Amino acid sequence: MYEVEHHEMSLVDRHASGAEEWCCPTCGRRFVMTWSPNYQKVVLEPGNEYAEHSGSKGELRLAASQVVETEDRILSDELRAALDELDLDALFED
Repeated sequence: MYEVEHHEMSLVDRHASGAEEWCCPTCGRRFVMTWSPNYQKVVLEPGNEYAEHSGSKGELRLAASQVVETEDRILSDELRAALDELDLDALFED
């Protein structure tokens, strides 16, 4: 039986738009997400896609088994470089 690695995500930034940037210090997985009312997640660095990632903020703790699966948007190196130059707050504004 294959044992799945467990990685802990850290909230590294909260943007004025409400978007949150999360990072995994173990594998480098990085994404930006917004919650309700329009959940969005943009993967900046895929990291180890086979590891189980979880994280927490305040008293809220999310684990992979508790998160509703959505389609990740994996970006090419060119788009990722362009995104790094953008204002991420503008990306998630209504």
